[in-house]
Amino acid sequence: MTVAVPRRHPSGPRPVPGMIKLLAVGLGIRKPDRQQWRRLGERLTVGDEPMDRLLDWMVATGLPQTRPLFDRALADGIASVPEAPQPMRDFFSSVEALPDWVDPVLIRRGQRAMRRGGADGMYVARDVSLLGGYQFSGFNKTLLRTGALEKGSNKRFAETMQWAMDVIAEDGLEPLGVGYRSTIRVRLIHAFVRRHVGAMPDWHCDEWGVPVNQTDMAATLIGALIAPPAASLGMGILTPPEDLDAVAHLTRYVGWLIGVEDEWLPRSFRDGIRVLYHTLTALSAPDESTRQLAAPMADDPLAWHFDSLPALRRQLARAQHLSVTSAFLGPRAMRMLGLPAFVPPWYPLIKLPVNVVRSAVDLALPGGMDRAARRGQREQAMLLRTMIGESEVAIGDSAAHVSRVVA
Repeated sequence: MTVAVPRRHPSGPRPVPGMIKLLAVGLGIRKPDRQQWRRLGERLTVGDEPMDRLLDWMVATGLPQTRPLFDRALADGIASVPEAPQPMRDFFSSVEALPDWVDPVLIRRGQRAMRRGGADGMYVARDVSLLGGYQFSGFNKTLLRTGALEKGSNKRFAETMQWAMDVIAEDGLEPLGVGYRSTIRVRLIHAFVRRHVGAMPDWHCDEWGVPVNQTDMAATLIGALIAPPAASLGMGILTPPEDLDAVAHLTRYVGWLIGVEDEWLPRSFRDGIRVLYHTLTALSAPDESTRQLAAPMADDPLAWHFDSLPALRRQLARAQHLSVTSAFLGPRAMRMLGLPAFVPPWYPLIKLPVNVVRSAVDLALPGGMDRAARRGQREQAMLLRTMIGESEVAIGDSAAHVSRVVA
């Protein structure tokens, strides 16, 4: 059966950020062929059928009655909710069952590798993956309709960072672990967003497809979990190939939990870069929303929380993060984002030798990788605290209004 492809899907592959192209070329990855290209367009029309079906039932039955049951099942397992109706029992029985292909040893290795990235790994996630992602206007159409400008990018990234820290926490993806719970919570939020935004009178499915669709989710997943450790190589964080493959395995399981279809889930690090490269060739289309979202995020460090010399350190933090963005995305992307076309890459250049030496020590000494993971976890927690101060981070809070949909 032929599926109508939304008009946002371009006629052919678009340019992608230089870092991604360099990685793809280095790994021998070619542009998508004709069949792959059509598939990228078709999956713009597909959401997450199991979660969407569950949410339809929850809304029809009544959210005041069904949401508490969902939250109990998420926190304690479906077995703890004997009165759960069949639709909820079917969904949770499915996601609580570990797929046969999951290797817990590889999951733990991938988590350790990502914790080891520390603050610099999170800088890449923020300054390259998320900020650079605003070039993809298809994402932005949905994001703006969830009140992104009003809620603020700092809060949104803090929630994303908390989710990532939950996912990569030690035992975070164990049954009912903190990463499992956060990921299913995000999956429900995506379903609320699809329902809320898709019902808006100014949402045009023939042009943009389904909000939070498979193609967009695949790009977001790989950009959030595989791109940061890959790009961190450019800041001297040396990660063994086996660890990068473990990160890909972690990403495959997280993607399965969050509702991404199997065809988009990476089997290896190289396969993850292939998925990212192919999806970005279809999504790289900046418009006026690109600058609307990028400029405020570039200025977010000016409101961060520092214990000493706050005015000076805020300015320094802004310059630091722009230097990371410029180094990895290049002048063309910086112009599209409405940012200075060239910012000297001083921060990556300073950290490169420091991280190379650290990595060499971590790899050479017994227990070095575990110590590095603990150090990186402390750095990540400190960065989050710098961003939000003493506030609490509640995943999904910046989109909470869409979960009040009742029809």
